[in-house]
Formats: sequence, C-alpha cells, structure tokens
Amino acid sequence: LDAHKLIEDFMLLANRKVAELLGKPKANEQKKRHPVVYRIHDTPSTDKMNALGEFVAKFGYKMDLKSTKSTTASLNQLLKDVNGKKESDMIELLAVRSMPKAIYTTKNVGHYGLGFDFYTHFTSPIRRYPDVMVHRLLQAFLEGKTYSNENELENLSKHSSEMEKLAAEAERSSIKFKQVEYMEQFVGDRFRGMISGVTDFGIFVEIVENKCEGMIRMRDQRDDFYVYDEDNYRYVGRNNGKIYALGDSVWIEVRKADVFRKQLDFVFVSGPGAKNDEDDFKSQPVSNPFNRPEGKFSETNAEFAKKSDSGPRKSKFSKSGSGKNSGGSKGGGGKNSGGKGGGNRDSGGKGKEGGKKKRW
Repeated sequence: LDAHKLIEDFMLLANRKVAELLGKPKANEQKKRHPVVYRIHDTPSTDKMNALGEFVAKFGYKMDLKSTKSTTASLNQLLKDVNGKKESDMIELLAVRSMPKAIYTTKNVGHYGLGFDFYTHFTSPIRRYPDVMVHRLLQAFLEGKTYSNENELENLSKHSSEMEKLAAEAERSSIKFKQVEYMEQFVGDRFRGMISGVTDFGIFVEIVENKCEGMIRMRDQRDDFYVYDEDNYRYVGRNNGKIYALGDSVWIEVRKADVFRKQLDFVFVSGPGAKNDEDDFKSQPVSNPFNRPEGKFSETNAEFAKKSDSGPRKSKFSKSGSGKNSGGSKGGGGKNSGGKGGGNRDSGGKGKEGGKKKRW
C-alpha cells in the first residue's frame, strides 16, 4: 500500500538523519561529531557479483559490474526487470544471497543496499536494543554531553548483531517446524514444485501451492547417476542426459515429514519441464487443495536492500551455509537484514540519572 510505503520512507529518513546528525562532520570539522551505533551494509564481494552476473545472463539479463556505482544500478534494474517473471523469485533469492549481512558497529562504512553514507536504527526502541542506545546517544548530544567509551558501544553492537542472527534462526526454525507439522497429513500426496536450490548433496524443491520446501537426495535416484554441475546450478544424468536445474518446474511426492528434525523428504514423479507436460498428469492422484485445512504461512516481503543473510546451501553465492542437512531443512537466510529480530533487550541495563555515568 502507498501508506505503508510512505511510513517506510519516513522511517528510513529518520534513521538516516539521526546518523548524520551524530556522526557526519561539519565542513570545518575533521572527525565525526559523536559516537554512533551505525547500521552498516558492506559492498558485496566481486566473486559473488560475477557469479550472479553469469547466472542471470542465461536468462537474458545483463549486469554492468565495472564499478560499485554501476553494480548498484544494475542490481536495481535487474530487480525491476524480473518483476512478474517466472524466474523472479529465484533471481531475487540469489541476489540477496550475494549480499553481505548488515550489522551494527561504531565503525561506519555506509549502507550499500540503501545507498546511504550514514545510517542507523533509531525508530524501534521498543523492540531493538541498538535503537535504545541511539536514543541515549542522541539525548546526550542534544544536552551537550558526550559518551567517550566507544569500545563499550562496539561490544554492545557486536552482541546485538549476534542476537539478531540467533533470533532470525529461531524464527526460521519455528516456521520450518510448523510447515513440516502441516505436511505430515500429505505424505504420499503429489504436488507441483519448483527447484529452489541445487547443492552437492541434493535438490531443494519448493511446493508452488504452499511454499513448503523439502529435499530430494540425488544419490537415491535410480534411473541414472547424476553429476553435480555447480557452475550451472544443475544435475545432469550421466547416461540419459536428463537435467534438473535451478528454477525447473517438477512434480514431487511427499515421501517423509520428520517433525523432530524439521525435514521434508520428496521424490520426483516427473522430470524437469513439468510445466509442459500437463497431460501426463491428468490421471495422477494429485492432492486437492480444497480438501485441506487452511495453512497460513506468513513471509515478510521486506525491500531488497534489507535482505542480506546468505542462504544455508553450499553454492558460490553462499559459503557460510549451516543448513546442510541431508533431509531437506532449508534453514534459510534471514529475510530482513534491516532489523527484524533485533538485539537483546536486556543487554544494556538501566540508565542512571544525574551526574553518574550512564550504563549502556
């Protein structure tokens, strides 16, 4: 909604202006004016950007990666171009995974995703501790005071970043648990899916109907021996030449739903290109969505600049994956690097009034 977008823009503006007020030197100053807890988002690595450029080129999209400015412009244009296309979800996901994660720190490098030289989190002190710290810093600044213990602020910033990561992991884990619990009743049913991830140990497939994701172990495929092609995000049959590639439409059967492990296991019942072979499945006992209890899966669709967690799968877009579970737990990347989850509310203690030093 336009109203939501307007509020979001005002929040971004407030965060930016507070960071500039506290940290941006005036024309006659050489150093920053005051300690600040920044929200920074570093520039992406050249290797990951090159890998993304090579991948999207296969879909006919071009990226200019000659400079930081042209790379930023190309990313923004890419997201506009893929909007509404069948490959949009896949390309947006890979673009997010090519980004570093935004963190809190007192050392400013700017926010690459938003294109701001100065940025902080100021607007949500009731749910993020870094915002509380910034409020206190702003109050001290307005009162003509300073806070000199920048090392303490840096330690609290690191702690907040770590707690944010843990909160995101807990959120993903709980969502995965409820998805697997929901899918227990559909073991043996068939669904249309899209290949959402390709790793050296198997293929992830996301069900189109409900966005639940499971894994297919390629070592269990009996029709051929499949070779992992990392550069092209696909598996190729050694004898039959069959290809399973990222973004392919397939039909799967739910083989197992393990709530304890939060894992869904699928098997193929149709090869790649299922979007073109509807007739082959007119007689298949595909599940009827109208006979199912309603499943609600809430996904936060934050703007691209705020999504920065790398995905869990091993690929050249993400080297730090932790979700290498052979049973298909996606693990996922944080969808909102702009602040969902936030820091530990109890990490700073209470401030003391008067002339005594405040606890941060």
